[in-house]
Amino acid sequence: MQLAVENLDKKPIWIRDIRVRVKPAGDAADKAPLEDEFAPSSDFERYFQAFPDLAAHRMPALPHDTKIMPGQKAEGMVIVGFPLSKDAFEHKQWLRVVVEPFDHQAITIQ
Repeated sequence: MQLAVENLDKKPIWIRDIRVRVKPAGDAADKAPLEDEFAPSSDFERYFQAFPDLAAHRMPALPHDTKIMPGQKAEGMVIVGFPLSKDAFEHKQWLRVVVEPFDHQAITIQ
């Protein structure tokens, strides 16, 4: 996923964690949403080698502990994985990204 997080507050924020939740459609629709935390940037090359299609959308990683100053934004890629086929992922009910700063309320991107 490619993300952009803008700090609209008057204080800096530090990103502690990013989680992605997905609600599958079809047979899995009655089950709880799946969730994964983003992989460390040190694992990106391994993922790009294993999934060449992913490498086509490569951009710099959004690392853990990213500091965003007031009025600034951080952009980058996060990688998560779910036990879903490509077709099941493309036909999901919804996808949400939860950005958790250290000292601010979580930000949910839908």
